[in-house]
Amino acid sequence: MATDITIPQLGESINEAVIASWLKGDGDYVERDEEIVELETDKVTMPLPSPAAGVIRHTAGEGDTVEIGSVIGSIDESAKKPKADAAGANASSKKAKGAEDKADAETATATTEPPPAEPKAAPATSPGASGADEPRTTPLARKLAEENHLDLAGITGTGPGGRIREHDVLAAVGAKSNGAPT
Repeated sequence: MATDITIPQLGESINEAVIASWLKGDGDYVERDEEIVELETDKVTMPLPSPAAGVIRHTAGEGDTVEIGSVIGSIDESAKKPKADAAGANASSKKAKGAEDKADAETATATTEPPPAEPKAAPATSPGASGADEPRTTPLARKLAEENHLDLAGITGTGPGGRIREHDVLAAVGAKSNGAPT
């Protein structure tokens, strides 16, 4: 029997979300309530837990914009749980891969030359700014950049559609503190 993975209601005024990243790969075995996907809206980034235990199958990809209530995958509950040795090795390789991905993103952010700065009519954080020349960011990334006096235009986003996420800003803060240009 397969259980659908659906996008839950995320807030009163939120109608859609972006699949920021799948935390579990297609074909991986997952336990019930284990975090499987990270959803991103204009207000919040949050993990979504598995509705059942079994083998996960993705029907939507990272970066896809999905409506509330839509199906993004399924869990095959009839699949057998892998042996403990295989599951432990799989978890270790996932942790190592996650660390490598994070290091790659930080290296890319630190070594990428920013595009030439263009004069803006208003700061990106000012209310009433047109939004047309603002980079796409998560709310937390915008707040962190503001607190650390960073220009978001000089930060390369690694999120879906080039969206600047909190770890992009933290990498830029780290590069700034090491004396490297942001």
